[in-house]
Amino acid sequence: MADTNPTNEEVLKFAVDHIGTSVDKDGNTVASAECWDLPEAALASAGAKTSREIMGHVTKTGTYRWGTRVNPEDALQGDVVQMENYKAIWSETSKYCLPDTSWFTIEKPSTYRSRDYHHHSAIITSSPDMFGVVSILEQYANAAIHYEEILTRSLTQDSDTHLDIDELDKVIPIGDNRREKETFDKIRETVRKCKENTKNRIVLVHSTTKITITGSIVIYRPTLKPRK
Repeated sequence: MADTNPTNEEVLKFAVDHIGTSVDKDGNTVASAECWDLPEAALASAGAKTSREIMGHVTKTGTYRWGTRVNPEDALQGDVVQMENYKAIWSETSKYCLPDTSWFTIEKPSTYRSRDYHHHSAIITSSPDMFGVVSILEQYANAAIHYEEILTRSLTQDSDTHLDIDELDKVIPIGDNRREKETFDKIRETVRKCKENTKNRIVLVHSTTKITITGSIVIYRPTLKPRK
């Protein structure tokens, strides 16, 4: 296991060894358990301080602490992530540059592309990639331990692609209301005129994707308990 330390390795090993099952806070296999139980049991198994030992008392609605807080970009395998009211909101705007130098933009409606983590704890299984994505092992009521991916930060990404002008027929929406339909009909007319006036068929598409993280995401490094 790269990019980690012995305590984190033990935390991660516990979670990996129990994939497909649910565990309670004491590490026992049960029919169903809460998200908090997994890191609590994994930390105990690794000889690290649990949230109960760190905080003294925990409740189902409390904001848990799992060790030493670290920056998201420094996350390691075996760290614990705590999310509160977390959502990843995606939006995309594309500018289509036609061969005759005319252009138009299409903006896709904002969408949620992750589960809504209202109050959630999980174990990180990978360091962040260049986009801030980490994989996690998680469980929750009626869902056994499994892998998922989350973003640790908001980001903006630009990309350029090329299309044949005939492919725009599949790209331009019909529209959900009168105003949208009128706008997209004008775009289709612009494309039609371009086809008539030029033989060049290559369309440059410049897209900007924005992913905005709302709520909070905190990464904790497990703290090994002092030897007695």
